Amino acid sequence: TNEYDMNQIGGRNLVSNSNLGGFTSNAYGFGGRKVIGGLKNNTTYTFSVNGRSNPNGNTEGKSLMCYIYEKNWNHGSWQFGIGETTDTTRSFTFTTGNTIEGKDVEVAFYWYPSGGDRTGNATVNWCKVEQGNKATDWTPAPEDNLNPVRLWAGSSYDLRDSAPFRVYQNGDVFASN
Repeated sequence: TNEYDMNQIGGRNLVSNSNLGGFTSNAYGFGGRKVIGGLKNNTTYTFSVNGRSNPNGNTEGKSLMCYIYEKNWNHGSWQFGIGETTDTTRSFTFTTGNTIEGKDVEVAFYWYPSGGDRTGNATVNWCKVEQGNKATDWTPAPEDNLNPVRLWAGSSYDLRDSAPFRVYQNGDVFASN
């Protein structure tokens, strides 16, 4: 066995609406997203986040904390921090225990620490949870509805949202005179 045989590459993003688009906050708990289908027992996953800390002066102990957790905090939680002040991608690989399957799992972000000097904030650009031990580039979850217009006529691709004839992903049809 060599190091290549040990790689488990998933690629499929399990986080719904994972493109946070530069969501910035100083809250202790923001940007929460659901992990689609939860996590499997005794399985290895990689959690990746692109974001930054915006300390606005006092940088001591300040960081963007990134959490993935079972919603009741009883069956597993994992976290890591991003202290860099420029957009940084960081990944963390973890293995679940044998009681998380069937539970609601979410990701959320925290401007840390929760007390003391609260100046500054944190920015999250995107996140990804994928099965396996190798982080891959960000992609949306297949369930994400990035643009609901699937078929259009009378307009260019860039103007498809206002085309005179549109068929939406859910099957709805719009036609104007």
